[in-house]
Amino acid sequence: MRRVSIVPHTHWDREWYAPFQTFRMRLVELLDGLIPQLETDPDYRHFLLDGQMAVIDDYLAVRPEAEHRLRQLAVDGRVAMGPWYILMDEFLVSGETIIRDMEVGLARAEAFGGAMDIGYLPDMFGHIAQMPQLLAQFGFEHAAVWRGVPSAVDRSAFWWVAPDGSKVRAEYLVSGYSNGEVLPDSGAALLEQISKWEGEFAPLLADFPILWMNGTDHLMPQAWLGRVVAEARALGGHDLDITITSLTEHVHAGPTSGLPEYRGELRSGARTNLLMGVASNRVDVRQAAARVERSLERIAEPLSALVLPADEWPEAFLELAWLEVIRNAAHDSICACSHDDVCLAVLHRYAEAGQIADGLTSRALRAVARQSPVAGPVIVNPSARTRGGVVEIDGVPTRVEDTPPYGWSAYEAQPAKVAPAHAEGTVLDNGLVRVEVDATRATFSIGAVTGLGAIVDGGDAGDTYNYCPPAQELLVDAPRKVTTAVVASGPVVASLLFAARYAWPQCLDSAEARDGAVEVEVRTTLELRAGERFVRVTVAFENRCDDHRVRAHFPLPSPARVSRAECAFTIVERGLTAEGGPHEPGLPTFPSRRFVQAGGLTLAHEGLLEYELVDIDNEGAHTLALTLLRATRFLSRGPMVSRPHPAGPEHELLGSQARGRHELRYVVAVGDVDPYALVDDAFVPLLVARARGGGEGPATASALNVEGAQVSAVRRVDGELEVRVFNPTDATTRVQIAGRSGRLVDLRGCTVAPFDEAFDLAPQRIATIRLTP
Repeated sequence: MRRVSIVPHTHWDREWYAPFQTFRMRLVELLDGLIPQLETDPDYRHFLLDGQMAVIDDYLAVRPEAEHRLRQLAVDGRVAMGPWYILMDEFLVSGETIIRDMEVGLARAEAFGGAMDIGYLPDMFGHIAQMPQLLAQFGFEHAAVWRGVPSAVDRSAFWWVAPDGSKVRAEYLVSGYSNGEVLPDSGAALLEQISKWEGEFAPLLADFPILWMNGTDHLMPQAWLGRVVAEARALGGHDLDITITSLTEHVHAGPTSGLPEYRGELRSGARTNLLMGVASNRVDVRQAAARVERSLERIAEPLSALVLPADEWPEAFLELAWLEVIRNAAHDSICACSHDDVCLAVLHRYAEAGQIADGLTSRALRAVARQSPVAGPVIVNPSARTRGGVVEIDGVPTRVEDTPPYGWSAYEAQPAKVAPAHAEGTVLDNGLVRVEVDATRATFSIGAVTGLGAIVDGGDAGDTYNYCPPAQELLVDAPRKVTTAVVASGPVVASLLFAARYAWPQCLDSAEARDGAVEVEVRTTLELRAGERFVRVTVAFENRCDDHRVRAHFPLPSPARVSRAECAFTIVERGLTAEGGPHEPGLPTFPSRRFVQAGGLTLAHEGLLEYELVDIDNEGAHTLALTLLRATRFLSRGPMVSRPHPAGPEHELLGSQARGRHELRYVVAVGDVDPYALVDDAFVPLLVARARGGGEGPATASALNVEGAQVSAVRRVDGELEVRVFNPTDATTRVQIAGRSGRLVDLRGCTVAPFDEAFDLAPQRIATIRLTP
């Protein structure tokens, strides 16, 4: 007999097509009914609260008196808690945000007897390559996934392997988390329903047990489940052994031998839609996420950990900021495929988290200033590399050199060590890079690479989930008029502005033809700084058009057959195509966290997450297209060319049309560059503290020196200094932390091994270190 595990559950989007408070009222109604149902009906054995603790906290904020009842149900195994705090999107937030999400979820679940030991990932829009390693380092052996599983996986379970070789057993939710959503009112009807589904998916099921997920989005518990299952079991004469159980019990009893193995990220649309267009809608949300995650992870947290006394560690403030970031990481929040009010709430939470980060950074800079023996400016470097760069001293752009890693240096005026930057006419030059503006085409060149940054405007008949080409396309890539001006002539900062006027169509008409014409001025500022080998680009315009997509095109120095893009804790290599299926054609628009490389060109950006390799022939791709803005009127719609069925309610929105002023930032480098160093130099600023002098500390010092790996986090945990590093290469590296010893720990803080100043880090490996005081 084939075992059938019925798992009652609800998939709870905290906010989506309605705002948070609207959904919370329904959540309170759900749990007000579920708790007594579980307490009085022993046949209703278990309920899965979507693997996220935010559901519990949001309920208890209204019903605090119910906490002891929920705790008892959890301890008795009747309700599953965690392990996540929120079901996040994995590609649109940083790797560190994903880790903090799990940390908060596990900590909250401990108050209810502990978390479910399954890495539950039911509705994320694809899965990052390093997720198996993250789960394994948190102590998980199992995951449950749906979207993104490729056609190469031909069973309902498989070994999912991270780039470093870590693996978990993944339970594949073959037709999603709602295959048992519609519960009939009789045992015979339930048997027929399951048998029909079993026949449809027989090749994937082989002889494996069936996971029957009795729930869907915001579904109330179906109280007659116990009776219907009892009826089905009493009928006999069939080959299904039906049991109401937990996801944990089902997964742990599943087969482990003979399973297929798949390595890397899961981004296929072979069997269900991936909804890849969420990377490019509502660019304001993406930019806010990039800025705030950077402010917290790269600046406020490490500086607070390193320059403040241990007893002044601002734990409460950081917890508040991180909680806002984690709540925003929910897949329907950060993905912005939501009600306009939801996007406004997301932006507000990012603003509050950013205000905390900025305040903590200011506090840390004051601490540096107090200990300085020298009066005047002190240059502070919040990154793990010795760096030079440009800061403002008394309102004047000034080049400084060799500020130590995670350290500071009292400023002293010195003769320039690098060639000056200058702007003249349509040319920028700093002795390392020469940039020239083509005032006819509104593009620029870097050395011999021409035509960079061409603005291409096209129609978009899609929605917040998917781009869709209109039935009658009209691309606008030629400006009507271009003017240029020198903004800064040097010698430290040189910049040019070219303003290009385009006639963009106003909108799509009922026949999906681009209609009307609006004059739009796109103002592009190119900036070249002394000593830098890359060009800073800011694109600004007022969007007064609807239903369109704006991209910047970059001809590649050489044809490319692959791109290399940053995702959490690694660099992912992708080809020129994407796997699609009957629910969504394969569209090779891919996400990048902070940078993408192809054909000898590197783009680093601030929240411009979507790219595509285009202009493909037998040699490969000749152009990289970076999406600057995508405007659409629908939360969801269907059918359409890029997706035959709606992905949500067919609501019209205003915010997703992205009207208003946009200012978009990216940098371009040609040749062999370290992309992580490029991101630091471009977007993690050197800071300036103002010292009165007379302090007892050194004028120049490094609070922490980590070499041999990329640093993801520096913070204090239980009074100890914790550092997280990762090796995104395919070769073992030697990590050195000068003058420090301590121990390697897993992501739950359990000791793995001691170390003294150095340790080897395997290819693609993530390591967390607790340093001895």
